[in-house]
Amino acid sequence: MARDLKTIDIEEIRKLKPEELLDNDIYGGLAARVFEIERTNSYDEAISLSSFLQNFIETEKELEREHPTLFKKYQSLVIWLKFVSFHILLDSDIYNLMKDYLMTGFDLEIDIRGKIKILFRSSLDPYIRGEKRNMMLKALSQNNERVGNLKIISEANNRQLPGTISNILMDFNRFTKTEGRRGSLEEVSYLDKSPNMRQLKAQDRDRVLKILQVYDFVRFPPLEEMARELVVTPFTFRDQKRAPLPKRGLPTSPLKSPMETGRESAPAEVDPLELLKQKYQTYRAQRQRILRLEDELMVQTKGEAETIKKELAQSTRQRETERVIACLKILARQGILFYSLRDNPAWLEATMKSVGEKYKKGNSAEAIRHAVSGIKEDPTSAVAISEFLQYLLRDKLNLTENDSALVGVEVGQLLGDEYQSLAYGDQESGSFEWTKNRIKDRKLVSEI
Repeated sequence: MARDLKTIDIEEIRKLKPEELLDNDIYGGLAARVFEIERTNSYDEAISLSSFLQNFIETEKELEREHPTLFKKYQSLVIWLKFVSFHILLDSDIYNLMKDYLMTGFDLEIDIRGKIKILFRSSLDPYIRGEKRNMMLKALSQNNERVGNLKIISEANNRQLPGTISNILMDFNRFTKTEGRRGSLEEVSYLDKSPNMRQLKAQDRDRVLKILQVYDFVRFPPLEEMARELVVTPFTFRDQKRAPLPKRGLPTSPLKSPMETGRESAPAEVDPLELLKQKYQTYRAQRQRILRLEDELMVQTKGEAETIKKELAQSTRQRETERVIACLKILARQGILFYSLRDNPAWLEATMKSVGEKYKKGNSAEAIRHAVSGIKEDPTSAVAISEFLQYLLRDKLNLTENDSALVGVEVGQLLGDEYQSLAYGDQESGSFEWTKNRIKDRKLVSEI
């Protein structure tokens, strides 16, 4: 069976019995599967398999005593899988990884800075990103993992301290004597000139350098990330001017229908751009319930995509708007939302029917038939996902154009690439709107 573990369905792996997991061949097959999961960025599989293996480690009480080597190997697989899905983990899991398993991550040759970068880009609200940054800094300051036999001599009282990550960072900050952005020059200078670092072996020197790089990467936002927060992107389309929006996700809200941010209540003298900003701030202020729901769902479902998809379907039927948005965000962050139509025939059929009705005016029956067929042929395209989200949020949940488009902006940012233009802020009207699609040459295309 070990030969098949690299390709068989993850649910089949979860059926393995504890005694089977004690087989070294089974472990080898699982290690190969983990490598494949990281290579293909299969985040839902990473969460599912890490949950299964962690449960095995925790419930098999004699594993560590009777099979210490295998115990450590499985523990490493769990840590590896958690780093793979780092950007969609619960905050408590992220904290534990940064506090207790940073060195394990380095030993597994995981690009931890790369994982943190994905986390920052997934946490599109600067406030939330700042909270995650502070949480990781706190974890690093409490990290007691040791680097070899390193000792740190405290300048304050000449005491000898263990060479833990927390003590190394304290020594590094004292040595550099700067609160500003630091780079490779300061890091290498510390390694070369600090009395505490001169005793290091080459391997441990590399580890300390990685620690410093991760620390500074978390402490100081990468310049390109700061630019993304400040950048404004003016889009134009015909006579419309899209508002310059910060490249960050718009927070979720309870989204009552109609919301207090509806355009009809806007006084004529209000600057439309200011109105957009007000709507964004209102949306942001109301997001806490959604964030709590996301955490609850991740705990309840263990982050398993199939369970979250079922939750999305049920919440849609029951018109639980907040829960629907939380599910959409999780699936978008996991990279699963792309396949919503492909994997759900009922939603595909409903979206195709919606498209057929929506574009009747001004289009021939043949053109509509071909456009609808195009959704079926390419259900992961940006226009297909746009129409699906509009069907879900406007038709099923009865949200207004403005309210549904606010969600569309955030989900689009989480999906990335061409999906980031699913919705936008219109500077002239002061409202959020979906990017218009239209039928051209018998195909449904975006009007961007």
